[in-house]
Amino acid sequence: GTLAEPAHAVLNRTQLRMCAPRWVWDPDEYDTPRWRRANIVQDIVGREQEFSRFRFVTQGQHNISAGSPPWRRHDLQPWQHHPRLAMEYRAGLLWLNVEVWAAPAGKDTGLHYDYDPHVWLFQVVGSRRFHVLQPQSGLEYRHIDDMANSRATDYGTRWAKRPLDAGEIVFDTKSGSVIRIPNGWPHKVAYRERSIGYRVASWTQCQGLSMWLGQRLCQLSALIG
Repeated sequence: GTLAEPAHAVLNRTQLRMCAPRWVWDPDEYDTPRWRRANIVQDIVGREQEFSRFRFVTQGQHNISAGSPPWRRHDLQPWQHHPRLAMEYRAGLLWLNVEVWAAPAGKDTGLHYDYDPHVWLFQVVGSRRFHVLQPQSGLEYRHIDDMANSRATDYGTRWAKRPLDAGEIVFDTKSGSVIRIPNGWPHKVAYRERSIGYRVASWTQCQGLSMWLGQRLCQLSALIG
């Protein structure tokens, strides 16, 4: 497939070393009591520069900013996302956000889609099953997240309750798996056993600005009716 389609590959250690820092893919780093019982979704802050040499995630940019771009910041109230923040999106700057997902067997995300443009998923420990539908499959009984005042960054996200089309792509991951699901492709993730994985997302200036402007326009529409 192309980058416009979902992709799954199981890489060996030599290949993984070319993609990301060791702690993003090496299961030996997580053979501890703390990680064996972990049940968290958490941003990994302060280690963004460790990705600077990996074009796999940096999209060829070298000036990496710590944390998410302004449109994703949860420390701001909706009315604080004003046009002046657009000046923070400088040419050549890349935002990079790393999340760890650790959960026991049985967790299920439910069917949803994400809108971040450049995301890679690394399976470190255990296994997950990804059910992916094509965007043109159509979604029935979908509802719109209309909590613009309290969840500005999620406003307009469509959460599907049931697909019209049963056709799907299924990926079964294992340690060493790397997955890409393009934004807009509905999917759900079932944890088949205790699992640890990482989500690595990055945004260039243009990608960050487009998301910022889209979210602000959606929120403005909701607030003024």
